[in-house]
Parts: sequence; structure tokens; C-alpha cells
Amino acid sequence: MSNLIQRNRYFDGEFLRSFDLGDEQAYHVALRRRLNRSLHLYGIVEGLELEVDSQGGINQVSITPGLAIDAFGREIFLFAPYAFGDDDVTANRITGNAILDVWICYRKTAATLPSSGYGQCNDPNQYTRWQESYSVILVKQGTVPFVDPEFVDPDTDDPELDKVGVLLGSVSVNPGAVTNLFANPQFDSRRVFIGNRVQRLRPAVDPTKAGTVPYPILSPNTALNPPASLGVEANLFVEQNLVVGDDFNVNIADISPKPTGAYPPPNAAGYIQGVVKVAGDVFAKGNVFSYSNELKKFLAFKEVAKQSLPDVLTDQTGVSPGPSATGLTSGTQNFVLTSSKITQLSSVVPFASISAFQFQDKATFEALWAGFMPQVSIIAVGKILGPAPNQCTISVTWTVGPSTATQCAIRDFTISVIAVCYS
Repeated sequence: MSNLIQRNRYFDGEFLRSFDLGDEQAYHVALRRRLNRSLHLYGIVEGLELEVDSQGGINQVSITPGLAIDAFGREIFLFAPYAFGDDDVTANRITGNAILDVWICYRKTAATLPSSGYGQCNDPNQYTRWQESYSVILVKQGTVPFVDPEFVDPDTDDPELDKVGVLLGSVSVNPGAVTNLFANPQFDSRRVFIGNRVQRLRPAVDPTKAGTVPYPILSPNTALNPPASLGVEANLFVEQNLVVGDDFNVNIADISPKPTGAYPPPNAAGYIQGVVKVAGDVFAKGNVFSYSNELKKFLAFKEVAKQSLPDVLTDQTGVSPGPSATGLTSGTQNFVLTSSKITQLSSVVPFASISAFQFQDKATFEALWAGFMPQVSIIAVGKILGPAPNQCTISVTWTVGPSTATQCAIRDFTISVIAVCYS
């Protein structure tokens, strides 16, 4: 099958030869295979698994029925289980214990002799059919016995020349064993299934004529409801970017809290567009980013989580009160606390307490006491945001005593503060 595409053009009275009829078949076979190898990514279509079965105490490994398409676009059918045996050891020249890869390949053989009386005695190649089947080969594990063809490489339709195959897995071989000649079938990531080479996927029903626009995306959906959907029956792996269009709407009134700012913009009907609905677990190996309207930049999801959780900040300091002729010494202590988790604080809830205090020496304390009750107390706790976006200032007003114009009964005390910060 060459790269020159020609199909028969018949006319009345034309004298047809056998090669004309052969060309008719070759044209259709070549185009089908060309479509297979260009549109599809070659691999297993269905079945072709390596299984262990036991009969009469003898363990065997067999290939289950199935279908594969090789790199030349040729279909490989296996209609009945293929059990490994002594013939495979001989055909693959296996002489010792080994772990071998199992490949299945396209094969064709001439079959079916002409009807009696219509054959030619001097022509040994008079078969009337090509029987398409398969062959199984075993090679050293990790060996790649075939080179994938390029698009321009011709398919000669000769399996002996176009040596390609599909990897099914690996199997252990022990030529000297009686009951476990083949054992331990294994699969790995080299076992691949058929794929498609496409730029677009379109559901069977036109989305604009599905009967429900916009889609009821907040309700349970299937590939059939709405019918203009595309169903993925197993895991979906995206090796590059995943882009979700704006072809479905969500009523902004159904979202709590309601989105604010310029993004995402609601349309005139009160819907927002270009969103993703996830109805189950989401696993991300890498960062997930969300745009912050306040910061005008994208934040990784872990940073977004930090923004949504409060940050608890603490601090403490020692204070040495001075004398006061009024009998009590008062003052205000300021604490500037910085959050390492929240980039911009929106509110703060402060707490403060006296965590320790110490009197003057006994003689001084008794002289100052003079019948007055000692006092160490916090009068007020205030807070302001700033000076930086991720900072807050906690002010603690305190009073201690008794005091005279020369000395205070309290030598020193410690103020501890706690600030619960929110983004």
C-alpha cells in the first residue's frame, strides 16, 4: 500500500484482471487504516488482559479475548482466550527463567484454495483469501522491539516488514517448570488503550437547541440530561490547561455569599458565567489559584484558605509603673501585631490580661499600704487596623496602686494580649 491514493474507475466493457479487484480492496483497507492511525492513538480497544487460570492443578496464563489497533491502524482481533504453553517457549527461544513482555501483533496468511478444477497446477500461490489474525511474541522486559511509524511511512500490508505491535503486559517464564510454566502476569503504565487525536469534541445534540438554556447546572446532571452534555465515564487527566467556557449560567441570587467586585460579572438576567461545578471530590497535584479583588492578584488555594481562617496573634511586655501623687498610677501600652498568614486584615477582636506582677520590698509596701487595697487592673482595651495592611495595633489602658509622689507599691507587672484577626 503506497502513499499514492488511487481508486478504481470502471467503465462498460472494461477488461478486469485480478489486480484490479485487489486494488479495489486495497483502496478501502488503506484508507480505513490511514484513518485509524491518524485519528486514533493506537492501543488496546477492549479486553486483551493477562489472566491466571488453573486446570487440573496446572496453572496457566492466558490472554482474554479483545481488540487492539496497532501503529499502522491495523485491527488485531482475538476471539478466544490464548493460553501460553510450550510452543511459546520454543517460538521465542526461551532457555532460562525470565520476566518477559507480552506483545500482540497483526498477522495475515493466505488461505482457502480455489474450487476443485479451477486451480493451476504450476502456480503454488492460488489461495483465494487473506486470513487476518494475530501473533504473540515475548521479548525481554523493557525492550521496545518496534519503532512507531511516522505519518508518511507507507503500510506495505506485510507484517514481516511492518513490525509493530501492542504491549499487553509482562509474564514470568520458567521453562523447567511443570505446573507454573508461565506465571505472575503484571501490568504497568506502558499498557495503553486506544485514544483520539482531536481538537474539539461535540455532543450529539446542539447545545443551543437542548430545550433548557441556560442549563440547570445546580441540579443533578448526566450525559443525557441535558442531552447536550459530554460524559466522561472514568478519571479525566488534563496534561495542560483546562479551560471552561461561559456556556452555562448560575443565578447570582443562589450563591452565598454573593460575589462582589467586577469579577465575575453578572449579566442582565442576574446570572454569572464561566464557572465550574464540581459534584464530587477534587484532587489537585499542584497549586490551585484564585483571584483576589482586594489584592488584585492571584493567590494559591492555601493562601486563600489562610485568608478565610482567623489568625491568632499574641504578645506580652513588662511595665514598671512610676509614682503618682493622685494615689494611682495609670498608663497605656501599645502592641503592634503582624499577621504572617493574612495579607490584609478586615477586623480584629482583642483580649488583654495582667499575667504577673511584683510588689516593692516589704517595708516599702507596708509604708505605702497605709490601709489602702493594692490595685492592678486593666481599664480598657482598644484596637485599630494598621499601620500595615497585615498589622493591627492593640492599646491597653491600665491602673496600679497605691502610689505616692515618690513611689508606687507595684514594682512591675506583665501585660499579655491576644488578637483574633480576620481577613
